Amino acid sequence: MTVIEAHDLGVLSYSNDAPQSLPNKPFEYLAYGAALISNLDGELKTITADNSIGFHFSNKAELLALLEDLLNNPEKTRRARKNATTYFKNQCSADTIYTDLTSAHENQASYGRLDPSQDA
Repeated sequence: MTVIEAHDLGVLSYSNDAPQSLPNKPFEYLAYGAALISNLDGELKTITADNSIGFHFSNKAELLALLEDLLNNPEKTRRARKNATTYFKNQCSADTIYTDLTSAHENQASYGRLDPSQDA
């Protein structure tokens, strides 16, 4: 068992002026079935909320309150972890990504867009 697998939650705490919008770390956590706790806004916040794969905080007080709530309500963490596992499998796994990519290339090829004989 890896260190990440031994944890229920993956915490992503960035400074307010961090240039990150969608770092790699959330996907590493998701790959191991950890729910996310993040203060990042933007795309990660949307993905997290839309798929119920974690929780958002804006400041230290919110983080502490969130952690206390999760300790007192472990079912919230279990649901988020289950959703995180499903989200990763359906949206982020190599099997999904490469299957979709292959289909896109095959569709392009069927329309002659990848046919080198059409290059002028």
